[in-house]
Amino acid sequence: MNNHNLRPFTVVNASENGAKGGKASGESKRQKKLLREYVTELLTLPAEELRGQKGTDGTNSAAVAVSLLTAAKSGDTKAMRLLFELVGELDRNKVAIEINQQEVKEAYEKGQKEAIDNVVKMLDDDTLRKIAGLTQAE
Repeated sequence: MNNHNLRPFTVVNASENGAKGGKASGESKRQKKLLREYVTELLTLPAEELRGQKGTDGTNSAAVAVSLLTAAKSGDTKAMRLLFELVGELDRNKVAIEINQQEVKEAYEKGQKEAIDNVVKMLDDDTLRKIAGLTQAE
């Protein structure tokens, strides 16, 4: 290589490049914050498919929670894991409930939805209401 042709940055150049990086980082953070705000706003808007349904607040958050619960009940183990994480039943560092994905997959393939339903039934009514956004989480 031609390492002997390389020159280190001067203090001024290093400072200018650092400032450019800081500005780009700030812009990226602002864009991410704006996106989070948009998503939060969208989740609080009324969901057409839940409008008028008893027991829901009719927001997109409730619609997402219902979809997640439906996916978990149909055997989607990733949805089950996310569901447990959302309600605090499953911690990333300490697994409170272990889901045997192979067992659930085999049960689903055999049409044994009862085995899958048993995993979802571990959630009590209060927890399900929190997932659906019907009550405030502690």
